[in-house]
Amino acid sequence: MIALVEKTFSYKNTIQTYKIGGKGKPVLFIHGLALNQTIWTSLIEAIGPQHQIILPILPGIGYSQILPGPVDITDYAYMIKAIIDKEQLEDICLMGHSLGGYIILEYIHLFSENQLSGWGLIHSNALIEPEEKIEVRKEILKWVRQDGEVAKDYLIPLIEKDFAPQSKKKMPMVIAHTIKIGLNCPLNSYIQQNELVIKRQARASTLTDTQKPVLIILGKYDDILDLNDMIPLSKQTKQAHTFTLEESGHFGMLEEPTIFNNIVKDFITNTCNNGGA
Repeated sequence: MIALVEKTFSYKNTIQTYKIGGKGKPVLFIHGLALNQTIWTSLIEAIGPQHQIILPILPGIGYSQILPGPVDITDYAYMIKAIIDKEQLEDICLMGHSLGGYIILEYIHLFSENQLSGWGLIHSNALIEPEEKIEVRKEILKWVRQDGEVAKDYLIPLIEKDFAPQSKKKMPMVIAHTIKIGLNCPLNSYIQQNELVIKRQARASTLTDTQKPVLIILGKYDDILDLNDMIPLSKQTKQAHTFTLEESGHFGMLEEPTIFNNIVKDFITNTCNNGGA
């Protein structure tokens, strides 16, 4: 396992944290909503020591402080830029799960791909959510604000629904651990991250116009992401490397870790390092 050290930087008068370790070509992994950097543990072990690993910890999670409002997804993209600049990273590969993918799309929209060797959207979407899903998020936020906590009553069913049917039977402990991470998400972070998703803009052209190799990983049973959104977009993307995990929902790194790890490792090691060849 790569030894990671925690570092800090300042953004909008707050202290933000990230973990970094290893040597070689840099890869930065951004976790999703109500999660943390441990979602990448198995993948980091599979990648091995030949890459430098950077794990941002999003505001409100761990020792990263919540950003003062109003906040939008550009703030999160600026924080990724701050890490890249602080560490003087070049030819970096960015990978984002769910919300993490939205942040990468916003980063590229703001700052271009010049410092990147490639990037990846993992169970993530370049389009905005349909109106009915946005309304569900708004309703959940109303409950959260009323209750003053991220309550089990609605979070547990939401996370369970994010796993494929066969995963619910085969890996109850994995699902229970993911639920525990979600329930430990601070209230203000949960609210802020959902608001980012509600307010974000579609970035379809950021995907389809990319000049870099891009990895797109989908789950056949993903309840959050509509495959009918991303598959057509991936076909319009010249350097897209698209994979659909046949036994996964929204958490391929947990549901099919061996297949998932091999796909990402091959993309990072071969495709990104060889300029997309």
